[in-house]
Amino acid sequence: MRTTPGMGAVGGVLLLSALSACFALTAEAAPKKAPKGAAKEKYSAAIVFPAKGNFDPDQGTVEAVFSPSYSAGDKMGQGSGMTTFTVLSLHGPKGAGRGEQGLSWGVAIGQSRGNDRFSMSSSRFERPSKYREPSSSIICGFKPASGLPFKAGEWYSLAASWKRTEDKYALALYIDGKCVDKSTMPVSPMFGTAEPDAKDLLRFGNPRLMRGSLECLRLSGRARTPEEIAAASKSGLVKDADTRIFIDAEAVAKLKTKAAEDLVNKEEKTIRVPPEGLLFGAVEFVPGRNGKVIKFPE
Repeated sequence: MRTTPGMGAVGGVLLLSALSACFALTAEAAPKKAPKGAAKEKYSAAIVFPAKGNFDPDQGTVEAVFSPSYSAGDKMGQGSGMTTFTVLSLHGPKGAGRGEQGLSWGVAIGQSRGNDRFSMSSSRFERPSKYREPSSSIICGFKPASGLPFKAGEWYSLAASWKRTEDKYALALYIDGKCVDKSTMPVSPMFGTAEPDAKDLLRFGNPRLMRGSLECLRLSGRARTPEEIAAASKSGLVKDADTRIFIDAEAVAKLKTKAAEDLVNKEEKTIRVPPEGLLFGAVEFVPGRNGKVIKFPE
């Protein structure tokens, strides 16, 4: 097994460990009750849709164009890992934690042990380990196709694809149209057939912590080819026949809103979201490279 080096490593390095199973969910810990007189907790925002009917755990692709508000190597927090930009996550009363009671899925940018990482994790796939807990993630060091560490305010494209064939998953991660990691992961013997529940929510963003802006995002109902992902990274994302959800500033501006704390403080309860989605929290629409972009509060 290879370990993942720091940002100086050439993209395409796998790190499979028990830590990775909860990596994408680090920022989702239950809120602690603030002491009397303490400053009010600050929240970010999340764009939320029902998972059922939108997310296919057997095959799919999520692509996003984003700009981090911090640069590679900046220490964003303490501890073994934290999520700084949630691209996609599937949550609900049956999808909490590592997925012991149902389906969980996450695609995120974050930091772990001082290194910047791009990861995809799920309860659907699982690689056994002789001396550790089974791994349910694919993780790579974050390095753009330019070969330079990423910088605050610059724009990058990300993509993650998955496809199940019988008893295994084909997984791939892309940065700036280039495949930086791919792996074949066995289907989980316990949760390999877990399906989205009617109560599960599909989040783009995180009400607890987001460090950056989003230009657009496309969730597809099939695993797009490397050639398609590379082409879209250059020409831009557009909605097509395979698109399940398409997010940009224009689409988010039309959504009804709710307070971000409603999503945080009711994680163990059913939250009803209409098919057209909801915005939990407030975002800003600011100038980007090609028009308005979505800036998440920090």
